[in-house]
Amino acid sequence: IDGWWGSEEFYRIFGLDQNEFGGSYKAFLNTVHPEDRELVDRTIQKALGGKKAYNMDHRIVRPDGSVRTVYQECKIYYREKGKPEKIRGILQDITERKQAEEKLKTFQEQLMHSEKLSSIGKLSASIAHEINNPLFGIRNVLERMKITVKLTETDERFIDMAISETDRIAKLTQKLNKFFGPAPENKENVNLNHILEEIILLIQKELNDRK
Repeated sequence: IDGWWGSEEFYRIFGLDQNEFGGSYKAFLNTVHPEDRELVDRTIQKALGGKKAYNMDHRIVRPDGSVRTVYQECKIYYREKGKPEKIRGILQDITERKQAEEKLKTFQEQLMHSEKLSSIGKLSASIAHEINNPLFGIRNVLERMKITVKLTETDERFIDMAISETDRIAKLTQKLNKFFGPAPENKENVNLNHILEEIILLIQKELNDRK
């Protein structure tokens, strides 16, 4: 490509002075973001070799260091012997559109994450409910046994241990709900690894039975 010229809008988008640009293909490539330069050159060279029009998005770096994203769509014109004569097309600054797309993408990802957490929260509440109902029943039976049944000292110690374990499981389900449920006004740090380890211990038998 012998030269590269543009309209006033082209120079405005690139932040260039027409007299300082140089008007060469190399000068144009130098304005392209280093990470996009190879792709831009390869796309144009491929279009020249295949005698096809091309379009692409890529970034440019202005003389002041600011980065913009542009869209260019070009058609190649040839001489009679098939040699490229000129490339003519349009170039648009799409920076704001790209930024809006990135913000939308980030928002969608955050929304998906929020929905997943919401689903986990509902599941944890359901699990806690399924655990707590029989758990409270077991605890009540144990407490009643201490009152109504004549127990040896060893038996009473075992019952106290069982009651202590039911209390520990109840606290674990509370932690589970607290972690995945709506955020409280007063936040506090929790050891997620410790909670997960306790959950795994609780459901390990059920998981093994399902294998």
